[in-house]
Amino acid sequence: MTDERVRDDDGAGGEQSGRRRWLAVAVLCVCVLVPFMDLIVVSVSLTAVERNLHATSGELQWIVAVYGITSASFMLVVPAVGGRWGYRRVLVWGLVLFGVASAATAFAPTAGSLIAMRVVMAIGASVVLPLSTGFITILFRESERGKAIGVWAAGVALATPLGAVLGGGLVEYFWWGWIFLINVLSVALVLPLIFWVLPSARQMPRSGINVWSVVLLSAGGLLLVYGAIDAENGWGDAALWMVAGVVVLVGFMVCEKRSAEPLIGLAPFRNARFLWAQATIVVGAFSLTAALFIVPMYLQSVLELPALAVGLRLIPFTLLVVVGSLAADRLSRRLGARWVVVGGSLVFGVGLALLTRASADSGDALVTCAFGLAGLGGGVAQAPAVSAALESLPPEVAANGSAFINALRNLGGALGVGIIGTVVTREYVRELSVSGAEVPAARADEVYASVANVAEAGDAMGASAGQTLHEHASSAFVQGLVPGMEIAAVAVLVVALLMCAPLRMLRDTPARDGADDGSDAVAPDAEAAGARSA
Repeated sequence: MTDERVRDDDGAGGEQSGRRRWLAVAVLCVCVLVPFMDLIVVSVSLTAVERNLHATSGELQWIVAVYGITSASFMLVVPAVGGRWGYRRVLVWGLVLFGVASAATAFAPTAGSLIAMRVVMAIGASVVLPLSTGFITILFRESERGKAIGVWAAGVALATPLGAVLGGGLVEYFWWGWIFLINVLSVALVLPLIFWVLPSARQMPRSGINVWSVVLLSAGGLLLVYGAIDAENGWGDAALWMVAGVVVLVGFMVCEKRSAEPLIGLAPFRNARFLWAQATIVVGAFSLTAALFIVPMYLQSVLELPALAVGLRLIPFTLLVVVGSLAADRLSRRLGARWVVVGGSLVFGVGLALLTRASADSGDALVTCAFGLAGLGGGVAQAPAVSAALESLPPEVAANGSAFINALRNLGGALGVGIIGTVVTREYVRELSVSGAEVPAARADEVYASVANVAEAGDAMGASAGQTLHEHASSAFVQGLVPGMEIAAVAVLVVALLMCAPLRMLRDTPARDGADDGSDAVAPDAEAAGARSA
């Protein structure tokens, strides 16, 4: 190990060889790949889930969003649980729960029961992100940590092509429930690797659980997402839910300020480096998760591509994420983390902006190119942003801070699905209702609930009438997709441009204790800094 505060469950410490540490990174990539791959599999397969369980657009949003909210909430307690029971043990039990819940989800008879089981899946998955970044913090000094995170991020990026192709193939050629049963096999394969490579470490001293902070942060995020999804029925009540969410989050900040043992405290939020790194992570998740929720529906329901073809068209996106993640560490050393994050975010935002050029007959090449550009920019921006956020944490909250960073990432993704999914749905319903399209009365609710139901309704109407309905519905969906992707692109670009401001800039080195004045402070000795934050 690299830090005397880290020990095995039996109290014995042990030095990890260089080769073994990099093997540990590889295993952590596989561990994170399992729940991340599930997210992509579900995104590609939502149309199949919708048709088999007759889910509404709101239920589809909850299938994705509830996973993010739940995992964000429970991962906040993971450092304390890992400190008490051992990181490796908690990681194993979390993956086992994820696998068992996945098996039950595959046989869910309704969309509501599937959403409920997704909650249980998320509880199991919640251990993976904070413990994986926690292991990297433990095993690597600061001088190597950026490279390790870049390799980890590149490995995790493999979840997209694997999940996209796997999800598309399973839905196209097999029973749709296999998209969840495949998780059982993945967990069974990764468990022996965990016992073989990862140390049974816990970080000392053990951290407690600030229950009120966890409850307030989780409740605030849930209210925001609930309001965003409920806005499909009008912004009146939805605005009240979202305001309530903001009030609860303010309560979280007050609780953190007054608590003797805060979850993360307010000090990181006064550090410009942490603030803008975290903003990049959250907004990146907000925009990308929403795009992965909406665009596969466009490809399947508007362009009428089969699920496997949709998965194949996401492969360039993932390969460029890997390229960007691997290049980010070297670029950061040459140019400084701040400018690498800014440049990557600008490319990411331009890629998302290209999606606004999509139309009902624009073809799939536009989506492939736009996603590829977004993947390259996102890969370049996210790895140094995560590294900068971790390095900016005070030593006393480093363990909780890692979970907090990932929790906000998940909440950002859930909020993106809620807000942008609602924008797309509202525009789709409005445009279709004024288009003059002939909609069968018996299937009107299904057609207006989601564009995925149009094909089945059109088949029942006959070739000519069905084709006309498909054309109107496709045009209506695109009318919603365009403003949705505009919101995603603008959010990323605004954060990138704000990071260029001359005051309170994102520093390229960790600030000295108590020297958070917004200047580009010189870091203390790298090895000492690594020991403090490990």
